[in-house]
Amino acid sequence: MASELPEELRRLHHAVTRLSAKVGDMSKKLEESSTSLGRMTEERDRLNAAYNAEKRIMKKTMYVNERLTRELETQRKEIEQQAKEIEKRDAQLDFKSKQLLVLRELNNATQASRKLNTEKGKPIAVKNVCSWDKVQVQIDTNALHKELEEKDSGLDNELNWKQTLADKEHRSKHDLQEARKVPIEVTRSL
Repeated sequence: MASELPEELRRLHHAVTRLSAKVGDMSKKLEESSTSLGRMTEERDRLNAAYNAEKRIMKKTMYVNERLTRELETQRKEIEQQAKEIEKRDAQLDFKSKQLLVLRELNNATQASRKLNTEKGKPIAVKNVCSWDKVQVQIDTNALHKELEEKDSGLDNELNWKQTLADKEHRSKHDLQEARKVPIEVTRSL
């Protein structure tokens, strides 16, 4: 029994040595795995941060895109409204021009009638009535001329304003297209 004890101790010592070596190997592998896991965690965190940054940029770009779209729609509606107003004023100007033309023709007819009446020797009372009609026609004609000039000036101003709005709309469309390119480029880079 006493001889078995050293043999048993040697066998146990040998087993402990083998187990110690295995534990050492496993510790090394565990340390390597831990280091690798740390690098992978750092890479994951970096990718997560980059993803979140891109996500914020996309949200901001979408917000800007939506705002520009709303502004563009508002400008389009304003331009349409102004175009309707311009068409309405054009129709009014056409009507006033036709009235003015009729008044001119009436004035010419009155003058011709007055000339004929004068040549035929009509009484002075008729001449005075014709003169009064002529004065009234002239007053109406002058008023219509003035109103027509004011409308024409207003129309020029409106056309200039419409051109300005059209330029703004063009710039807004260009900005909107540029803003739309950003999400596309960001998406492609992902």
